[in-house]
Amino acid sequence: MWRLFVHRILAAIPTLIGVSILSFALIRMVPGDPVTMMLGERGGSPEAVAELRAALGLDRPLLEQYGLFISRALKGDLGQSIVARRPVWDEFKDRFPATVELTVVALLFGVIIGLPLGISAAAFRHTWWDRLVTGGVLIAYSLPIFWWGLLLILVFSIALGVTPVAGRIPMVFDVDARTGFMLIDAWWSGGFEVFWQSLRHLALPAIALGTIPLAAIVRMTRATLLEILREDFIRTARAKGAPEWRVVAVHGLANALIPIVTVIGLMGSTLLTGAILTETIFAWPGIGKWLVASVTARDYPVLQGGLLLICIIVMSVNLLVDMLYSWLNPLVRKSS
Repeated sequence: MWRLFVHRILAAIPTLIGVSILSFALIRMVPGDPVTMMLGERGGSPEAVAELRAALGLDRPLLEQYGLFISRALKGDLGQSIVARRPVWDEFKDRFPATVELTVVALLFGVIIGLPLGISAAAFRHTWWDRLVTGGVLIAYSLPIFWWGLLLILVFSIALGVTPVAGRIPMVFDVDARTGFMLIDAWWSGGFEVFWQSLRHLALPAIALGTIPLAAIVRMTRATLLEILREDFIRTARAKGAPEWRVVAVHGLANALIPIVTVIGLMGSTLLTGAILTETIFAWPGIGKWLVASVTARDYPVLQGGLLLICIIVMSVNLLVDMLYSWLNPLVRKSS
């Protein structure tokens, strides 16, 4: 297992280098730069433009700018936001709990709904219920997040008025940000009423973001269970008179957990990147909305440092999933 861990760490180094190069280069291919966005296309004299570019370090050669970014990043300094005038790490740290909270609740929604649906579809295979679940999953998997999110807003927020349109908490509530996780802070600050309001704000973004993981979990659970239920030990359990629910839920599901857990873990890291559209639609103050605003403002340090941090987090989650898979599967543990 430790060999697998070391191998993954060493394999992550070229990936991080590649991400740093892409994040540095791609944003500079977009028309405009921070100076143009700050002064306007016709704002400022040539002397003022040159002075601001020198102050931001944009007058240096690109290779020198990249080398400076990497040397600072290796020391833990990701630069300072051009717009907010704050360190990129502080900006990221303030917004990351909102993204984690949204991701965790969306993943819980997918697991809590997806596992029972996948198990029931496998238990009642080739019936109307199986066809209904698989058909619904196919539709859910094909829905674009931006269209699905807007549809949820139109139905539940505008037409029915049961959920807020955007944000994390009503402005009338003053929540003490102890942890950055609104559900926890709302419970500590105002009890159930504030917690309920924060949960209402979280519901639609979590459903919009969690629909695709739900569909993936249903499909994996159904396919894995159907394969397991054809094994000899399942027929033996049935021949001994075990109830069908026990055959499916205990004997079948216990042996199908490895690929299901793997999919859930990989979906968790995927949701961190997929949250960008969801946070933009629902005005959720997480890192996704922050990065989109930084693209508009051409905030180079935020995009370079933010994308690098996201890459590190996604790779760390994938590493944990690999280690968990190795721990659950003795064959993988022995081979590593």
